[in-house]
Amino acid sequence: MAMGAVGRAAMAMIEEVRRQFREIPELKKALELMNLKNENVWG
Repeated sequence: MAMGAVGRAAMAMIEEVRRQFREIPELKKALELMNLKNENVWG
């Protein structure tokens, strides 16, 4: 029962992040810029 609740909460969080990226175009642009600047750090 608790594992199911954790799974549902995690899925709700993922859906919220997706919604924000879909509805706020500046977030996607900022993420792309961050990835370009930090290419050597993360790759």
